[in-house]
Amino acid sequence: MAHGFCGRMLRVDLTNRETSMEELSGDLFRDYIGGRGINARYLLEELPQNVDPYAPENILLISAGSLSGTIAPASSRLTVSSKSPETMFYCKTTSGGHFAPELKLAGYDGIIVTGAADDPVYLYINDDRVEIREARHLWGQDVRETDRMLKEELGDPKISCLCIGPAGENLIRYAAVMVNIYRCASRCGMGGVMGSKGLKAIAVRGTGSLKVKDPDRFKTVAYEARVSSKEDQDRWYRYFLHGTQRGLVWANEAGFNPTRNFQTGYIEDAYRVGGEYIRERYQMRETGCGSCVINCGTYYEMDESPFGSAFSEGPEWETCNSFGARIGSVDTKFLLKANEFANINGLDISSLGNIVGFVLELYEKGIITKKDTDGLDLSWGSTGDIMALFKKIVKREGFGKLIGESITTIAETIGKNAIDYAIHVKGLGLTSCDSRLTKAYALAFAVNPRGGDHLHTEIICQFGATPEHVDIAKRVSGSPEGAKPLSTEGKAKMTKYHEDYVCVSDSLGICFFHSLSSHHVTPDMMAELFESATGIPMSVEQLESAGERILAMERIFNIREGLTREDDTLPRRMFEEEIPDGPSKGLTITREELESMLVEYYTLHGWDPETGVPLEKTLKALSIDSYSKYL
Repeated sequence: MAHGFCGRMLRVDLTNRETSMEELSGDLFRDYIGGRGINARYLLEELPQNVDPYAPENILLISAGSLSGTIAPASSRLTVSSKSPETMFYCKTTSGGHFAPELKLAGYDGIIVTGAADDPVYLYINDDRVEIREARHLWGQDVRETDRMLKEELGDPKISCLCIGPAGENLIRYAAVMVNIYRCASRCGMGGVMGSKGLKAIAVRGTGSLKVKDPDRFKTVAYEARVSSKEDQDRWYRYFLHGTQRGLVWANEAGFNPTRNFQTGYIEDAYRVGGEYIRERYQMRETGCGSCVINCGTYYEMDESPFGSAFSEGPEWETCNSFGARIGSVDTKFLLKANEFANINGLDISSLGNIVGFVLELYEKGIITKKDTDGLDLSWGSTGDIMALFKKIVKREGFGKLIGESITTIAETIGKNAIDYAIHVKGLGLTSCDSRLTKAYALAFAVNPRGGDHLHTEIICQFGATPEHVDIAKRVSGSPEGAKPLSTEGKAKMTKYHEDYVCVSDSLGICFFHSLSSHHVTPDMMAELFESATGIPMSVEQLESAGERILAMERIFNIREGLTREDDTLPRRMFEEEIPDGPSKGLTITREELESMLVEYYTLHGWDPETGVPLEKTLKALSIDSYSKYL
């Protein structure tokens, strides 16, 4: 009998409308931990090379963490994996909420979706009862309405729903998968993969229970981890009040609040799209995911604005920048309406803000004009016309049809050196941190298998914001320079350490606000939680090896799909343009700085420093040398 995990995956063949069960062994969990790791293994083994992400042959995996459904702190996360329609490389994207625990309580560690339905469908899971049902009546509905209609149709308000909005249906390259309405597996276009398969939603209800191998030990360690997560009361109290919005004003004052498509790092009056300002005027309550002890989410309502009323969870830091400084705006009401619009239509806010910021710069430079934009004025801060563009994108209408593509496709289609202004890595737009100021993130963005964002390798300790973070940065980097973001010294070690443990944290299903962001749920705790839950022996060293193994699998997948060392880089602007004004005036990163970090990073991983390809001896040490055939 399995402990902690369920020991089975649900396989769904949409082409033939068939479902089946597949057993998972304890060895698989020992080597890959859970969610993200198991997804990487399945994807590399089962997905043929060079498949179009929107073809029926693409595979979609939705897996819960191995600790999801337990009392381990913030262990409610799931991982969605596939080949990305936005980047054409590997994708993993995660979400919190309550879907992952519900799936585990229904008796499944994950779902493997293959094929494509000839007419829209949704998947209904109620413990051992699994049905593929017609969803024509749901097609075209937004996320909120889909959730409401499913709960009404199935007669159960406690059902947990994962679904797509119109953006996913219309195959927007950066469409998101939405969980419990407002939680989001956002990056790399997984909503479009669901849409291409005709899969509108998955509704799950679980009435079972999970047994852990050593209940007393598990409860003790889980309690210690929960207490540790609440230790820094001031830090978590600010999360509780403002969510990640709270960091926006600080980032602006430090000069790394990407403004006008990363042209600079500071915008006047940024407080108007920051946490305190929004809380005082619009926030109604705090929200949280299953088993969380900090509740970092927020819910707001806005009665009136030039854009209409709005209510939603959020906005988070990414949203505050994407719909704020990045497009040259500090319009609070636009931000709140845009956040709601993106959520209920199922759009990745980071990619949407990045691409629209890019388009606005092209407009500023005269590379595109009103003749191209259907008459829209796309000047910085022109929020009315920007909202109109959002609506065109979701409908694939007019100019919006092109802007629903990936940033590289848009740039190639427009031509005229447009690619010089595209701020991306591997086709994925950078998240809201300027790598000219943060050398650890510069490296982390460059080597990220899914492209340019921070959530694959969260290295907050590089800023040295607290004495604890300074100590962690020094210990991990092996250098007093670790907590100095402008120094490259020790940053390769910090990047490798954090990305290995993000692999572990994702696979366990633990939110990294608790693990790699605050470092309160330590590697020792993670190993003990896993071992006492599953009964599978697990040391810290074995956890680290599992993280390395997962990352190597993701690297191998990308190399098989055409990735080369030249793809591990940053946008031209980061190298060639100094920040022109504000607190970070004059800062940049050189190609030589990135190159030196890359060589050290590859060497630490046991990859060839000249090619970035994992060495045969490294694959053997990780017991995955059978995958060297893909190299």
